[in-house]
Amino acid sequence: MLGTGTTELLAYVLVYAVAIVGCSAALRRAVVIDDDETRRGLVGLLVSSGGWAAAQLAYLLAPPAYQYALYLAGLIVGLTTVGAWLYFASAYTGRAFHRTPAYRRAAVGTYLAIVAVKLTNPVHELYFTAERVATPFVHLAIQQGMAHWVVTGLSYALVTVGFFMLFEQFLEADFDTRPLAALVGVTALPVAFDVVEIASASLLDLSLEPVGVAAFAVGTLYAFDDRFLSVQLSDGVDDGLVYLDEDDRLRSLLLSAFRFAVHNEATRVTVRLTDDGLTVADDGREHSALDPESFFEYGGAVPDAEAGIALPNVRTLARVHGWSATVDGDYEGGVKLVIEDACAEPDPAPKGGDSAPGGAAASRAR
Repeated sequence: MLGTGTTELLAYVLVYAVAIVGCSAALRRAVVIDDDETRRGLVGLLVSSGGWAAAQLAYLLAPPAYQYALYLAGLIVGLTTVGAWLYFASAYTGRAFHRTPAYRRAAVGTYLAIVAVKLTNPVHELYFTAERVATPFVHLAIQQGMAHWVVTGLSYALVTVGFFMLFEQFLEADFDTRPLAALVGVTALPVAFDVVEIASASLLDLSLEPVGVAAFAVGTLYAFDDRFLSVQLSDGVDDGLVYLDEDDRLRSLLLSAFRFAVHNEATRVTVRLTDDGLTVADDGREHSALDPESFFEYGGAVPDAEAGIALPNVRTLARVHGWSATVDGDYEGGVKLVIEDACAEPDPAPKGGDSAPGGAAASRAR
């Protein structure tokens, strides 16, 4: 039977291992987000959070002689999550804070100043003091100092700004964003653990913020990815309007369809206008054994990391405009996407090749 100390150690190890795995899994989806700045911010947040969790896991498992350095490394890496969170929130909500040179210089300067205080802690011990203890297991116990609480207060204040930006965006969306709001709220739950940790002498002075970030990222990128991408894409779109002349978004929709076609081994893609929208047909591999809906699942028809999210992106972009995106299950000779007004009455689709009348624009897949 395991002792109390061993049980607590295993619990901490499991929590941080889950955080590392969660950040790694979410990173696989984050790297193929179309918007460059949102992708950059979210990838940075996941890398820094995963690194923070890894440093704290190493602190728990290392001999006491190495724990001081590993704890310090965790503090330095963990601080980068604040900047990554603000960058992501600003980019995702369409703000320009992350691009403003003055803010960027202030952020870098503040980070370097705080890192300098942390690195010189062995001299002044204003940030924390450390003492080797044997309960609940042998480890280097940390007692936080005044500098820690000042930095923690500043960090929480800045993180709250990111929460405000995200919640405001969710409130302005024209569809149900409560699951996304709940996932953002999950990232704040570790703060409650911090409060309990302060009041309890039996808990280790460790941060669980990476766990909250992992839960948020996995939830938004796997369970509610359509809503997560749609909130950003629908920013500024008035309720009830269908924008047929939104060049950038229509171009993004078509590029996602072409990206899928390339990985579907197509040599030709044909775009045809219809009474209610358009069709995009390729001459690549047939997937007759697949349910048409499975094409819109991540990696449903193409396992490649980039192409696997192409058709889910097509559906997300279509929904922003009030359109529907489906795959014609009767089409032979490749894959045919049907994009049309979701409120229109569907006409019976012709079976076989793409022989419907209408202007055709053929694009070579490359």
